[in-house]
This record gives sequence, C-alpha cells and structure tokens, in this order.
Amino acid sequence: MGYFDIARFGVGEDLCKRLGYKKIYCVGKDLVVSGRTEKTDLPLIVISKDPGTLIGAVRDSCVAGIVFEDNELAKKVVEKAAEMGKTVFLVVGQLMKTTVKERGVRVGRMRKIILASRKMGARVSLVSFADSEHMLLSAMQMSEVSRLLFDDVPGLFGGMFYDS
Repeated sequence: MGYFDIARFGVGEDLCKRLGYKKIYCVGKDLVVSGRTEKTDLPLIVISKDPGTLIGAVRDSCVAGIVFEDNELAKKVVEKAAEMGKTVFLVVGQLMKTTVKERGVRVGRMRKIILASRKMGARVSLVSFADSEHMLLSAMQMSEVSRLLFDDVPGLFGGMFYDS
C-alpha cells in the first residue's frame, strides 16, 4: 500500500520518497482547500465549523472530503459524508503546534470523530497539511499517530487520496 499526505507547499519527489510516501499532494496544485464550496477543476477539501456548510459540501460532486475545523464533531455531517462516500480528513499537523495541555483535548476530539465515522461507515484519513518541510511527518511517524488516535482502525492512514 502506498501512503499519501497533503502539504501546503510543493514537496519534491526526493523528499517524498525519503519520508516513505508514494505521493504528497500540494494544496493549490493538486487540490484546493477552502472554507466553502466553489467550482474548481481540482478536487476540493472544505474546512469549516458550520455543520450546514459541511453538509452542503458533502453533497457537492467537486468536494473530495471535509475537515472539521477545531475538530468540532457534528454527527449529522459524518452521517451525510458516509452516505455520499466523502472522506473526513483529520489534520494531525495541529497536534504539533499546540501545548501539551491543549494536545490532550485535541486528541480526544479526534478520537470522537474517528469513533463516529467508524460507527456510521464514513472514511477517515489522516493528513498533516504541513506548512514547511520541518512540519512534515514521515510515513512511520504518521502511522504511530494513527495508532495513538485509534489503535484498531484499519486504513486510517494509507491508501491514495484519489482512491477515496
């Protein structure tokens, strides 16, 4: 299985291979990340706190997946994502930018999203959305974060973005 990640900058093939990824997608080049749905030729990932925006996004054919901003779970959104075959992305890069006290809360919220997604049959995938090379995690590190979040969920990390 080839692993993938999504970064906010262009990652060279060399670095991609050294980190153990088959592909690291670049925001703006391979896909678009936005706070609302918009027409684009590239796959779209919508990030929002508003459940109405996210439900509208999963209904849109241009949208490949959604991100719960600040990991605020809305079960209706997860249910609709499962129904429409959309992926719920969890941004693990947030965990590296927080204090230890705050990190525990974020991990708990991520676990709730994973649990709800699993219960409703929605796909979940971990991504870093790294801003620089220093914020990228290797495939092995991402695998360990996957185990930290929810040890027994197969496929939480791996596969290809366009397969989802």
